[in-house]
Amino acid sequence: MKHILLEKTVHQVRKTLRRKHTLSTRSIGLPETFWAPGQTLGVSFRGAPEESLKQAIMSAATQWLDHANLTFELREDNDSSAEIYIETDAPETLNQSNYGKYRPDPDDETMTLGIKPGHPRFELTVLHEFGHALGLYHEHQHPEANIPWDLDAVREYVAAKFTQEEREDPAFAETLERLIRQNYLPITYETIITLRYDKESIMHYAIDQSLTLTDWSSDWNFQLSDKDKQFISMIYPIPE
Repeated sequence: MKHILLEKTVHQVRKTLRRKHTLSTRSIGLPETFWAPGQTLGVSFRGAPEESLKQAIMSAATQWLDHANLTFELREDNDSSAEIYIETDAPETLNQSNYGKYRPDPDDETMTLGIKPGHPRFELTVLHEFGHALGLYHEHQHPEANIPWDLDAVREYVAAKFTQEEREDPAFAETLERLIRQNYLPITYETIITLRYDKESIMHYAIDQSLTLTDWSSDWNFQLSDKDKQFISMIYPIPE
């Protein structure tokens, strides 16, 4: 089975379950999550990651800036006031980001990148997570994607990411449904989607056919699509 990213959720839900309450509903892809065009976004790393790792992440992330009126400013490590605050001391499979300005805890990291250079999906993962950091949501949740999800298979797939103890928590069933809504199902609340559905978007999951009711599937996208570039330039227009 292809690995399917499950971001912003498993790590946070585990912390949530320990606190014995569930995640609150969040709005994503709305204008209030966007930064101001022309804004400089500070980027800092928690801990003391190797300089080569920081540079590899920044090199991949700045591909967005060729099409967006924004600037990244690399700050000293452990500056939690940075708009993008990255944790790299994490399992390779744990990669997640807040959406744009959404930040429930000002002292917590806004992004986790456990993946390391040398992994074949390092660059696409960094691009995907920084897309979230700039306010983009998952492309496969586009209302026009029409993905025929096998929800029982999706539930089984997502639940398998948790321990038996976590699955036995009374709050887990509700949390599981919320994870699926947040990561897989079409977005139903008002958004600014104005462009066509794009299966080639860097914001699209790789989806195995076993999670759908037909032969529908999608593969990894390794670079920004034309629509990604067009959409980010609409949000953060570059002055002529």
